[in-house]
Amino acid sequence: MPPTAWTSVAASADGLKLVAVSASGLVYRSVDGGSVWASAGDAPLACWRSVASSADGSKPAIAPAYGTVFTSTNSGASWVPRAPSNGFNLTSIASSADGNKLLVSAYGGGIYAWQSTPEPWLNISSAGSDFVLSWLMPAMPFVLQENTELTTTSWTNVTSPPALNLTNLQNQVIVSRPVDHRFYRLKH
Repeated sequence: MPPTAWTSVAASADGLKLVAVSASGLVYRSVDGGSVWASAGDAPLACWRSVASSADGSKPAIAPAYGTVFTSTNSGASWVPRAPSNGFNLTSIASSADGNKLLVSAYGGGIYAWQSTPEPWLNISSAGSDFVLSWLMPAMPFVLQENTELTTTSWTNVTSPPALNLTNLQNQVIVSRPVDHRFYRLKH
């Protein structure tokens, strides 16, 4: 990374995906815990004040002193404008674990929120004779549901409540291995 006035850095929960911003307009990213850094795609030049990241590092957000907040959905490889600062002097930005809720603070007062509807991925893994269903803790509540057929509308809520795994910010539910077909979904 070039020497400059770095102002903020954000990391994924596992520390592998990083994004750093500078007052001189540079935005750099790393996908290997900081061993190798590269310019972060098409981020525009701005006096970048703060950066935040989703827990998995796929959705960083950068806030300038003045101007527009930018977000990424590919770990900083490309950026899209999200919300103008409306002339406020922005000081910091924070992100929910899933990256779908952003809070931005302004010098002299005011905290502003931006939220999109999350689209969490449901993961499944084996744990002995059981299954572990998991998803990144979303900014909005979701209910885990199950059904024996995909063609019916008789989805029912899974009765086991999710447990939050603090090491990866994933909601997890352990279910017994069913004897028949079973389908699962997350419902908002």
